[in-house]
Order: sequence, then C-alpha cells, then structure tokens
Amino acid sequence: MQSYSAPNSVSKEILRNMTNVDSSKALTWQNWGDYSGYQYDYIERGSFYRQWWLTNERTFIFITYTCNAESKDIEIDEINRIVSSLTVNKL
Repeated sequence: MQSYSAPNSVSKEILRNMTNVDSSKALTWQNWGDYSGYQYDYIERGSFYRQWWLTNERTFIFITYTCNAESKDIEIDEINRIVSSLTVNKL
C-alpha cells in the first residue's frame, strides 16, 4: 500500500491514467470505504493480483494484493473487507 498527496483533487480521468491497465479495458468506478476508484484483477505466472487505485479528494492510494492463483478465493473476501474499511483521517 502506498499513498500520495496531490496538489489538487484527483479526478476519475487522472486516476484512470495512473493505472497500468490498457485503456482498451473498461474499469468500473467503485467505492471502497471513504475512497473511490478502480480495481483490476489479473493472473500472471501463476500468481493472482488484485490492484486498487483509489482517491479521496487530494489523497491517492495504490494497493496491491497478490497470492498463488490457485488460492485466490481463500482470502479475497477478507482482503475486500479490509480495503472497504479505509477511512479518511480527519484531524
């Protein structure tokens, strides 16, 4: 998990351009806790990857989850619950 602070609000278009997903692939805008953005799954060399590019105003978060492709269904509900629990720190 990595987070960044942008000088301005991060739009859907800017966030989509930050993904490493080919622009011909449709990504659906989704809500994850206090954040919104894109999620993408793929399998490469026997590993399953789930990536999220999320934003809340000027904060951008990049998250990657990986496991053995054969085991991807074991933890995925828990991983989704964790990502969905993200909240904005309001100091």
